[in-house]
Amino acid sequence: MPRARFAWQYLLHLTGLRRADLSEVTLSNYVAMYCDRRNTIRNRRLATLQGALLPRMVSKAADDEIRARSKELLTDELVNNPMAGGTSRAMVTKLVFDFLKAHPEEIRSVANIGASVDSQCAYLAPRFPDIEFTSVDFSPDLDKVNAYLPQSPNWKFKPGYALDMLQNGELEADLFFMTSTSVCFSPPELDAYIAAFARQGRYVIFNEPWWPAITSLNLFKIPRPEEIPAGQAILGLVYFNFQSNYLAMLERHGFNVLSSRIVPTAGASWYTLQIIAERA
Repeated sequence: MPRARFAWQYLLHLTGLRRADLSEVTLSNYVAMYCDRRNTIRNRRLATLQGALLPRMVSKAADDEIRARSKELLTDELVNNPMAGGTSRAMVTKLVFDFLKAHPEEIRSVANIGASVDSQCAYLAPRFPDIEFTSVDFSPDLDKVNAYLPQSPNWKFKPGYALDMLQNGELEADLFFMTSTSVCFSPPELDAYIAAFARQGRYVIFNEPWWPAITSLNLFKIPRPEEIPAGQAILGLVYFNFQSNYLAMLERHGFNVLSSRIVPTAGASWYTLQIIAERA
């Protein structure tokens, strides 16, 4: 169990019996992950992420992973029934697909922030040919990362730090969406993103992994975002994701929350927070 592994590693580290290497932040080094998140919880931007990603994107192992993920194409069957053997990507695609269908005259551009291998836009673009889809991610060769997926003329790529592009007016969309992305943002950075969405867009959809808190005494309680103090974050189990009060931030920046729910995740043991909001 991740919580027990973390507690054991942390105890060994604190007592000096087996110090963890705090510079090696990996999925198996819970102590380093926890300390890293505690140290960066007030940061205003992902200062080191680009440096970590760039070497990975040019390695053969990374290319093999990209090819493998590119074969995991979304189908109508998966999107229509994402809980039946689907994935979190199918879940967010279902959210966006249904929202676009319900707002045919209001949305002409969509941006996926933190897209990486963007099977979501690869699925959505040919089904909505009158809407422009943009994949946004750190990778400088984002077009090559997505080259193994079926292409559409209304699907383009913008590499770089999305927050900079939003704040500089280089990135606009009627609808922004994220999946397994905004939980990487500290509260100040998430707040900055939502403020930028309010200036550069109209709608936002979040589809994010959601866990019990790593330090909670209640092993099974799933916190609701509105229970988290505004401007703060708790660290979620397993990946120590930043889990923040999205609702307070959205409302503070002039969004109306149309829906907020926590649901099981397709094909996984964790939960998913799904939020849809509209700028007032």
